[in-house]
Amino acid sequence: MNNVVKGLFLIKALNIHKLILHFYNELALTADELRILLKLFDLLNENNNGLSIKELADATLLNQEIVAEVVNALLEKGFLAIEIETTKNKKAKEIYNLDQTFLKVENLLKKNNHSSSFAEEMGLTAIIDFITKELGRNLTSFEVSIVRKWQSENISTGLIKDVLIDSLKKGRLNIQTVDSIINSKSSSKAKDLDLDTKNIIDEFYSSIKK
Repeated sequence: MNNVVKGLFLIKALNIHKLILHFYNELALTADELRILLKLFDLLNENNNGLSIKELADATLLNQEIVAEVVNALLEKGFLAIEIETTKNKKAKEIYNLDQTFLKVENLLKKNNHSSSFAEEMGLTAIIDFITKELGRNLTSFEVSIVRKWQSENISTGLIKDVLIDSLKKGRLNIQTVDSIINSKSSSKAKDLDLDTKNIIDEFYSSIKK
């Protein structure tokens, strides 16, 4: 199952801390659980998925007994999963994944899509989800940066959707090509707006001269 939130996190295009803190109450986390969970995301962001109670204790300034209890609570609540991996030296190593947390956050985003504070992030997620499904792969960091640029430039979702669908109909969904078309169309609209503004100003000055 494709998880958009996880995909965005892995290419460093999403602030997962911000989302978890926003949904803190709905996720029903205790303060210590939140602390450990955020640290696990930090480690995962550094490509470190090895589970070490001592490392977590040192990083969070909690004693190891509390950390072990919190890790068990996160396992029971379905935020964390642990597997045993065999290293090259034939040693067993505990590794963790946070797939269920990603899924919980994604479901909350979908449930709370009316939230204005996350409207921008939801728009980004929806667009990337659509493109990802059509391409059959995750977007590259460069492609995500293009989508983010559309948002930062306040390109309407309607325009983006129209261009994407038109590109699909023509059988060539290429993000850079879509970007060029969107830039062209948005530039054209801006020129029309400037012309409308000029006409209004001209009419105003004509009226006061009479």
